[in-house]
Amino acid sequence: MKEELKDNFYTIDSAALDGQYIFKVVASDKPGNASQRALSGERVSELIEIDNTPPVLRVVNQQEPSATGPQARVRFAVEDATGMIKKADVSIDGGTWRGVTPDDGIADGPRETYTVEAPLKELGEHSVSLRVSDNSGNIGSVRTIVKR
Repeated sequence: MKEELKDNFYTIDSAALDGQYIFKVVASDKPGNASQRALSGERVSELIEIDNTPPVLRVVNQQEPSATGPQARVRFAVEDATGMIKKADVSIDGGTWRGVTPDDGIADGPRETYTVEAPLKELGEHSVSLRVSDNSGNIGSVRTIVKR
């Protein structure tokens, strides 16, 4: 990543990285010593995981309510390529976000499904939005329209 550093630190912009990495640092005091007295050493890091990829969400299916039905049902599939799903929230018609639980009862894997019951009191189009965050704080979202 960088050679011939004179400072005793180096900052990496992790926003450009995504995945698993091992870093190797090699240090030498050759510039300040005669070549026969110069020393060097190296150190290899543990495996480091850097996750900058948000979860990907998609609508699997939706049941729109009947003309007399009070709610729609929307099923979402969520997948995170690098991390684990941590939390999900739903908003109906741009209202307050409220937490939802995945279908298996706990958000603890790279893939989850969420079934949302959306109360629809008025006739017309309604939006159902789901936002999901992973264990690194990356957020993904999707919105779908249902009609009543």
